[in-house]
Amino acid sequence: HPYILGLERCEEYRKQTPPLERMLGPAGMFNSGTNLVTHLLKQNCEIPERRKLMGPLQSKESYGMRWQVPWGKHTPAKFRDLHATEKAGKAKINKDWILPVVTLRNPYTWFRSTCKSPYTARWNHRKGDCPSLKDEMTGKWNNVSVHYGAGDDEHESLAHLWNDWYAYYLRKSNFPWIAIRMEDLVFYPKETIQTVCECAGGQIRTDRNFVFITQSAKADSRGHDISTGLYEAWIKYSRPPEPKFGFSDLDFQAAKEALDPWLMTSFGYKHPPDH
Repeated sequence: HPYILGLERCEEYRKQTPPLERMLGPAGMFNSGTNLVTHLLKQNCEIPERRKLMGPLQSKESYGMRWQVPWGKHTPAKFRDLHATEKAGKAKINKDWILPVVTLRNPYTWFRSTCKSPYTARWNHRKGDCPSLKDEMTGKWNNVSVHYGAGDDEHESLAHLWNDWYAYYLRKSNFPWIAIRMEDLVFYPKETIQTVCECAGGQIRTDRNFVFITQSAKADSRGHDISTGLYEAWIKYSRPPEPKFGFSDLDFQAAKEALDPWLMTSFGYKHPPDH
């Protein structure tokens, strides 16, 4: 079943936001499914009051489905009040009226994807020696620096980056959000998107069948890996994890030590077997 957090604040969001101002915006770390949830929302969800006012054949953003939250989808929530994307700034979007749809991914598969495509994350590691959570010589955490449009953020390791980024939303923020797993967008897309959509006062479109994203969600994003579509993802995420996820003993033990147990449990994630 889908794991979804933040549902207890959906009513608060709907009460504080006028129907014609309601919007959904994806947010998440690199490689966490933000493109996928964007496409699924734009194809299937709409705020009915906005459609009624604006009529048919308008842009998906006119119906409340934005490409990202105004402060940037990969930008940590700690920068929410300090930064806005160029487009959001020009539009003067009220940040309180957009509901962040926070996507996260099993940290072990996220490590592997981030090793392959680190984007603006920088830490001391070599190809074939990743995620390199600790330094082999000293045993100390291998610090990570990430550059965002709003500024830089520092973390003890790649595992701490995963912890910290989601803690900014799920533990420290004072505004409504809804958090979902990338894996549920693969295996339970309709159920997950319907729940997210209704949280913001939206509804699944009734003029056509639910649209699944069968090709890579990053196909229209230059510079992204587009090798994994829906069917490949089913196969990829259905496989049982290999022992220690194929990591070195040092990385595997470091991951078990560092990863936030509350986040892991809340989203149904488990450490791979050690043998």
